This record gives sequence, C-alpha cells and structure tokens, in this order.
Amino acid sequence: METIAVRPIPFFRSLGLVVTATLAAFVVAFAAAFGWFAASGRGPAAVAALKNPGSDPLQTIELLAYVVMAAVLLWRWPRIVRQSPSALGLRPLRPADWAVAGIGIAAVFGVRVVTAFALGITKNTHHVQTGFQHFHVTGGYGVVITAVTAVIAAPFAEEILFRGVIFGALRSRLPLFAAAALSALLFGLVHNDGVLFLSIAGLGFINAFVYARSGNLYAAMIVRAANNALPVAFLIAYGN
Repeated sequence: METIAVRPIPFFRSLGLVVTATLAAFVVAFAAAFGWFAASGRGPAAVAALKNPGSDPLQTIELLAYVVMAAVLLWRWPRIVRQSPSALGLRPLRPADWAVAGIGIAAVFGVRVVTAFALGITKNTHHVQTGFQHFHVTGGYGVVITAVTAVIAAPFAEEILFRGVIFGALRSRLPLFAAAALSALLFGLVHNDGVLFLSIAGLGFINAFVYARSGNLYAAMIVRAANNALPVAFLIAYGN
C-alpha cells in the first residue's frame, strides 16, 4: 500500500530537471577541480591527489557537487510539480516512517548477503565498487569530509533525484512495480559497475518502495545512509 499521492506530474519537465541538476553539479565540480589544480601549482602532489578519490580536495569537490545538485532540485522541483516540499516527502519522520526505514535496511542487508555469496561464487571477492579504487583518506579533515559526503550529502541529493523526481515522474505514468524497476535500473546504470549492478539496482528498488510506502524521502535517505556507512567506514580505516 502506497502513502504517496499518485498525481499527474510533468514528465519531460521532471526529466529536464534531472539533466539540469546533474549538469550544474558537474560544471561546478569541474570548475572547482580545475581551479584547485591550477592554484596548487599542478605539481606531482596535485596529480597524486587527483588520482585518489579519497583525497581531501576531491572529497571536498564531491561534497560541493552534491550541495549544488540538492540546491537546484529543491529550488525547481516543488515548482514543477506544484506541490510543497512536505507533500513531496520532505517532512519530519513519524514512528511509522522509521519502521518502514528499518524494514528497508533489513532488506538491503539481505541484498548485501546475497551479493557476498555471489561474489564468492564468481571469484570477485576483492572487487571494489567503481570510483573507489585507490581510495585513501588521510587526516582528520579527510575522515570528516568523506563521512559527511557519503553518509549525508550523497543520500540527501541522490534520493531526491532518483526516488523523488525520477521515480515520482515514472510513478505518475506507470504501475508501482514498473516505476520502481525502471528507476532502479537507471540507478544501477549510473553507478557504472557491472559486477555490483544487481546489488546497486536492488538498493534503488528497495528505496523506491520505502518512499512509496512511507511517503517520506527521509526514510529512503536513512536506508541509503545505512547502506553507505559500513563500506565507507571500512575504506576510511583500511583504504584500498
């Protein structure tokens, strides 16, 4: 049973918002990276930092990109669909929402267990998700900025994008299962990891149902944060 209202949503305007928010984040990140690289003197240390996705500059730039993406989405999304942020799921969590989030976390844990078995069978136990190869965090600032980016900023921005805007637009035209499956497929494809595709898409599928059932995007963000927290803690502690 869904608790989000299924209302007509301007489909192509919503997709345009997805493109706009993504491009804005990319342009700001590229400009920030170029500016930092030029200001740093373009020496060997700067080149090494650009090759390490866990470096302080890249994590700071990634956080900035998520902030820009979230800002564009929060600015335009309520206007496009003509609903308040609260009606779209950005409202305080109720006890029932926490319960749905808990079920979602349990389901994601189940997906992780199945994925671990699959990686063992296919002899991919040492596989690292795309984008996290050679990931090393150094210093207290790096730990904080990496944790904030992965556990707070990424769940906040991406859940608005994928569950709020994309799944919401699809749900206004398709049955629940089809909308959840298509948004999850896109979520998996964007992360560009063939080995972990089903696991990532599974997370997207679960979170679509968490959002549909609770009507609260923060519930989906909690599930996403829980999913990110353990591997990020491992990367911070041991690197790659």
